[in-house]
Amino acid sequence: MATIDAAINKCTANKGDIIFVMPGHAETLAAAAAIDADIEGITIYGLGNGDNRPQVTLATSTAADVDIDADNVTIANIIFKAGVDALIAG
Repeated sequence: MATIDAAINKCTANKGDIIFVMPGHAETLAAAAAIDADIEGITIYGLGNGDNRPQVTLATSTAADVDIDADNVTIANIIFKAGVDALIAG
């Protein structure tokens, strides 16, 4: 999948689905809920170390964000960065 959100949309609730995000993967989010973790019981895990970890930049819009709208969602080893000076929510 090209985006984390596209991978989330392939998951099934509470089946232990794990999304591995490759080292060096980069996404720029320009809207609210550009990533919506809305499937219960998934894990989103970034591969890599240090600066080689996946990076998500909240940019272009002050409303850009990641929503976690389901229970038991785990996100680990991903760098989240602000790309604008005043995000409404982190």
